[in-house]
Order: sequence, then structure tokens, then C-alpha cells
Amino acid sequence: MNRQSVIYGTLVLAATGLLNRILGFAYRILVVRLVGAEGIGLYEMVFPAYVLMLVITTAGIPVAIARIVAAQVALGKSARAQRFFRFTFWLLCLLGLTVTVALNYLAPVFVPFFFADPRAYQPFRALTPAILIVSLCSALRGLFQGRQQMTPPALAQLAEQVVRIVVGLSMASLWLTRGVEYAATGLAVGMVAGEGAGFLFLAGWYLVARPGRGTADSSRRESLLPLVKEMYALALPVSLSRIVGSVTLTLEAMLIPQRLQAAGYALRQATEIYGYYAGMAMTLVHLPNILTSSLAVSMVPAIAAAMAVGNTPAVHRRCQEAVRVTVVTSLPFAAIFYLLPYQLTSLIFAAPEAGLPLRVLAMGSFFFYLQQTTAGILQGLGRVNTVLRHSLVSNAITLAGIYFLTGLPAYGIAGTALAVNVGAAVFCWLNISAIKEEAGLSLPLVSVLFSPLAATVLMAGTLLYTYARLAPAAGPLIGTGTSLGVGLTVYLGALLLTGGLTRRDLQRLPWIGHLFG
Repeated sequence: MNRQSVIYGTLVLAATGLLNRILGFAYRILVVRLVGAEGIGLYEMVFPAYVLMLVITTAGIPVAIARIVAAQVALGKSARAQRFFRFTFWLLCLLGLTVTVALNYLAPVFVPFFFADPRAYQPFRALTPAILIVSLCSALRGLFQGRQQMTPPALAQLAEQVVRIVVGLSMASLWLTRGVEYAATGLAVGMVAGEGAGFLFLAGWYLVARPGRGTADSSRRESLLPLVKEMYALALPVSLSRIVGSVTLTLEAMLIPQRLQAAGYALRQATEIYGYYAGMAMTLVHLPNILTSSLAVSMVPAIAAAMAVGNTPAVHRRCQEAVRVTVVTSLPFAAIFYLLPYQLTSLIFAAPEAGLPLRVLAMGSFFFYLQQTTAGILQGLGRVNTVLRHSLVSNAITLAGIYFLTGLPAYGIAGTALAVNVGAAVFCWLNISAIKEEAGLSLPLVSVLFSPLAATVLMAGTLLYTYARLAPAAGPLIGTGTSLGVGLTVYLGALLLTGGLTRRDLQRLPWIGHLFG
């Protein structure tokens, strides 16, 4: 198994992630039109609680696997890395099985206590088998990522998506006549089937590739105890940080419908509005996460490997490159979501009501994307405790803002989006400060921002002009699609002219980079 460069691995993840996200968008569009905002609201209400249980189960171990395996391989101890992986795989198997069985028995007590809508019971229980499957799958992902092999996890995500779409739509359609809660349960069954397909794909790749095969195991005399201690030293803060994030999402799923009712909405209206926000606006805002999440995944093992051999210049270079790529890709999306929110939500979801939270979220979306990259850098540097502290502060701010702003009739769901923006901005600022002060790295945000910002302004003007000229005559579909195409073309051209995108960047693209040689 040959290692891949950070940018190559990131772009492989991003390319498959783009296809994955396109399929996901198509799936979400069909689901929204099939089960409506109320059904989506029920599913999105349950999903954060499922994620919380999953985070508790895996306990941050997959990130620790990636970092420790990367460091051991860099030190020439590939066989020891393989022994460590096998130990963690069976540990996650035991944890996943325990939590899955416990949740199935406790669901009748758990659901009424945590969810405002009692119809969440069936979707929640249907999701619980996925915890065991994802636990095993995450161990395999940690191994491949630690060896800086991003292709298997990327293709596994694609397999997950395809199976989830087929099974989810089939089951939701079949059960819709029984009520929206059963349609949401069908979506949950699709999620479980998709995760199962992803696990089978990764397990098959692992059995064929057999990483570490043929390596002399001179490390057999070395105890795994130091690595296990290091794993928990890394995993505990990562786990706590993710638990904080998952608890926040779960509390949001409980709090937002309740505070919307306090603002004067009925229960069904509150569930629908939450569906517009979480199931539609957030789905669009997270589109650029294809690249930023790929960067975060790639940065952890890449930085850990460079630190293991004392290559400080490589650490600095990789961190600065990650920030530059994040800025270049995130700014145009933020502008598009702000300028055309109602057009996008109408065309994609036939739900213009999701345009309001989308426009407000767009104002802070830049921080959503940059916080992922900076958190990945800090985790790669081993500053997992720092990420945990920042997560606690930002999530506390977010929840407080949601409680006060969402309950005000003048704000409602726009208040929710505003609170989320503020929390993301605080988290991002704290991460950047820590990278500069604690790790001794300089992130050239000012110089990195200049070219993409100028290109974004030019793109925004072009987009608005094109839409205003085309939409009245050609209709919203052609007007929106054409203006987006023209605007993004102008953005790329402006980046090349101003040096924000270089020939070297193009040469590093997977599969087509040689065309720019």
C-alpha cells in the first residue's frame, strides 16, 4: 500500500465526495418531495442522538488509530502498527455490540425523555444497528487513513451512499401509507443498509490488500501497552470534543422545536420549520465540507507522520496549504448561498421557506469550513485538549443563542441560524489563535484572503447581472443554472490571474494533473 500525498489524498476524497454529495442531493430532493418537511424533521430530530451514541461508542479511537498508525509507519514499524490496529478493531467491536443491544432495550424510556415529538421512537430504534456497523467501519477507516491511503475510505462512502439511496427510498415509499413516522423509519433502514455496504467494501479491500503483509515483525517483542496509553491520551479529548458537538446537535434537535413553539408555532409547524432548517438549509451549507472535511481527515496522519520524524518545515507547509485551499473553496459558496438562497431552495427542494435560514447561515458559512480545517491541524499536532476546550466554549455560546433568539417571534429560525454562526466564528477564532500561539505556526490569512476575496466580489457581480438578465425571460432554472456556471467560471479565471490558483495546484490534481505539466 503506497502512501499518497496530502493534497492528492484530499482531492481523491473530495472528488468521490463530490459525486457522493451529488447523489446525496438527488436523494434529499426525492425524499423531501416524498415525505415532506415533517418527515424530514422527524428524521433529523433523531439523527443527532444516533450520532451522539456513536461518538460515545467509538470514543475518539478512529482518529487515534490514524495518528498512531501514521507515526509507526513513518518510524518503520509497519508490523507493530498492524498489531495495534487488530487490537483496536476488536475493542470497537465489543463496544459497538454492547451499546447497540443496550439502546434497543432502553429505547422506550430514552425516546420520550429526549424528543419533543413521540413519533421519533420508530426511526430511532431502526437506526441503532448502525452503531455496531459504523464502529467496525471506523476502525478500518482509521487504518487506511493512518497509512495515508484515502482511496478505500472514499470509495466505501460512495458504496454507502448508493445502497442508502436505493434502500431508503424503497422502504420510505413502501411505508409512507402508514404515516410519516414510518417513512422516516424507512430512511433509517436505508442508513443502516448503506453503512453495512461500506463496511463490507472496506473489509474486502483490507483482506485483499493486507497492509503490513511481508514486513518483518521485529516489533513483536515491543509491548502494545505504550501505544494503547497513547491512544487513550489522544482518544479521550477527541471523544469528549465530539461528544460535546453531538450533545449540542442533540440539544438543538430538542430545543429548536420547543423554542419555535414558544415563539408561537404549533408542534407540527415547529417540526416542519426544523425540517427546512436542518434537512434543507444545513444540507446546502455543508456542501463545501466535501473538501474541508477531506482536508481535516488528511491532515491528521500527514502532520503526525512529519512530526514523528521531526520534519518541522513539512508540518508548517502542510498547515498553511490546508488553510489556503479552504479559503479558496469556501468563499464562493458563501457568496452563492447569500445571493441566491430562495432560488436554490425552490429549485432543489421546492421549499422556498428554507431560503431564510440559508441566507442567514451563509453569513457565517466561511467559519463553518475553516473551523474543520483548523481543528484537523490541531488534532494532527496532538493538541486535542485544545480542540476540546474550544468546542465547549463555542457550543455553549451556540446553545445559549438558540435558546434566547429562537424563542423570539421576530427571529424564530433565523435566530437559530444566527446563533450557529456566532458559535462557529468563536470556535474558528480560538483555533487559529491556538495554532499561532501554542504550535508556533503562522497562518497567512491576510495574504491568502486577498486573491479569493477579490475573485469572489467579481463573481458575485457577474452572477447577479447574469441572473437579472436571464431569469425573467428564460425562467428560474435556466437563469439560476447559467448564472452559477458563468459566476464560477469568472471566479476560477480571476483566481488564476491574481495568483490565488497556480499551475502547480493544477498539476497536483488526481487523474488530470499531467495535462497541466
